[in-house]
Amino acid sequence: MWGSFYYDDSEDAKRIVVKHRSLDKSVEWLKYEFIEQNENSATVALLWENRLIAFKIEADVHQLQLASFQRELKNKPGFNWLPYVQAARYCLDNNLDLNQAMIWSDQSINERFGGQKNFQTLSTKAEILSKMGKSAAAEKLMTEAITKGGLSICTNMGEGLLLIKNRMMPLLCSNCIIKTILMFLLPMSV
Repeated sequence: MWGSFYYDDSEDAKRIVVKHRSLDKSVEWLKYEFIEQNENSATVALLWENRLIAFKIEADVHQLQLASFQRELKNKPGFNWLPYVQAARYCLDNNLDLNQAMIWSDQSINERFGGQKNFQTLSTKAEILSKMGKSAAAEKLMTEAITKGGLSICTNMGEGLLLIKNRMMPLLCSNCIIKTILMFLLPMSV
């Protein structure tokens, strides 16, 4: 093979055995495609002339992402509240390790180098508490979050109440929280 004068198979990063199959029509230009994709795998297909060569790549995406968060939060990104919220939200949105999500959420609020009590940090923790079945604590924290939200966030929450599609509805429908939103909005809108 041209260009392989010094090839040494011991230096291969990975070697796989694949089967090829015939195509119905010829493919003029070499083409790579990702087919049969799902959350944790994809099949890579090489198409050329009248042949298709395919192989499957698999990875536990969630575990890789959690490990990445663990590494990254030990470095510069760990000195800001936002990466902790992003990590906690990833767990929350993907139904992963809520205990770890709670740790990251607490760090986003309390971390001595950049933790902050703001709407995003407090509402994320409230959602985690709600998902853990701790409704009273979630409601109390969401009430506090709303007071830190500002007009645009409360307006957006009000619109969400009208649409009744928000997953926070069980928390937001409490009279206490609705009163908090109204008390916050009315003085600002006058």
